[in-house]
Amino acid sequence: MVAQRILVIDDQVPIVELVADILSDAGYEVTAVADPGPLLSPDRPALDYDLMVIDIVMPQIDGITLRQLLRRSGCRCPTLFITGLVNHRFADPGRNILHKPFRPQELLDSVNRLLT
Repeated sequence: MVAQRILVIDDQVPIVELVADILSDAGYEVTAVADPGPLLSPDRPALDYDLMVIDIVMPQIDGITLRQLLRRSGCRCPTLFITGLVNHRFADPGRNILHKPFRPQELLDSVNRLLT
């Protein structure tokens, strides 16, 4: 069976590494990115992922806008947003949001739910 591919984007390197390690250990193929800028370059390769895990609040671009731009460029996979802000304006019940700090099993449960 081919491993499902997950793109993880978070400006905090320790967080992006932790999420990538948890998902890799669970058998997913993970691409971890701390700087989303190159993903928006017209010269980047096609984004072919089964799921994106994106931090909502980043200094370069917010995660909601980043997802919209990536979708316009062809990456239409589901998205799990992660955030450390409980009362963030994007944190409504209709979105797939996991609040930091989270336990590894909470991450895996959220990912599995979106991939099934």
